[in-house]
Amino acid sequence: QAIDSTIAIKEKQIETIEQYFRSKLHEVVTGGLNPNVKRKPSGVDWIGEIATLWRLGKFNQFVSIGSGQVDPAEEQYNEMILIAPNHIQSGTGKIIYLETAKEQLADSGKFLCKKGDVIYSKIRPALNKVTIAPDDCLCSADMYPFNGFNGLTNKFLFYFLLSDNFLRYSVLESDRVAMPKTNRQSLSKAYIPLPPLSEQKAIAEYLDTLREKVESITKTLREQVEVLKDYRKSLIHECVTGKRKVV
Repeated sequence: QAIDSTIAIKEKQIETIEQYFRSKLHEVVTGGLNPNVKRKPSGVDWIGEIATLWRLGKFNQFVSIGSGQVDPAEEQYNEMILIAPNHIQSGTGKIIYLETAKEQLADSGKFLCKKGDVIYSKIRPALNKVTIAPDDCLCSADMYPFNGFNGLTNKFLFYFLLSDNFLRYSVLESDRVAMPKTNRQSLSKAYIPLPPLSEQKAIAEYLDTLREKVESITKTLREQVEVLKDYRKSLIHECVTGKRKVV
């Protein structure tokens, strides 16, 4: 029982730390790093208030969406990394593992991505899977490669897409079709706040550092939970087999 209690405490700590990151993410992608900054109504319900000096515009004013697919079976593509939704951790943007198109036996059209592009999963958006291309690569046709322009950096775009603000919008839009999916039409009418370039970079650096700290702490806690679970399993085994007496 003491082991179960300790496991529950550590799992609660993981949940609390991840919630803290998401709350800070929400805060800084709409208002910046200064908690005392003056805000104004954005006029968009799912975004809420934004910093007074920030701009707000339609998604297609700041983001280009990749189009035109390539054949991953072709020699020039088949040794390239192919990123699909299952390679991305929900809600963090972390790439869990990498595989080439050849290793995945890919044989249908994929999007070509440049290093630094934002890759967003349009299928089942509630899973909140978005990442940054680690190199020139391919991505699944279930995803979109995004590239910011007109004053929008890809890193700020990445964090905005990861935020609860955009998650609420994409889930609401996807629920209007049989298969939950964020399509180009929904994206084109979405809004995005735009801080000055220097502020975008500062926000991205802050969130990069915070995300690394959160990942490090939660990784340690998860490892501790697994050790405790293994220990509990071994105790149960010893009790069942008579190697340990139950007091």
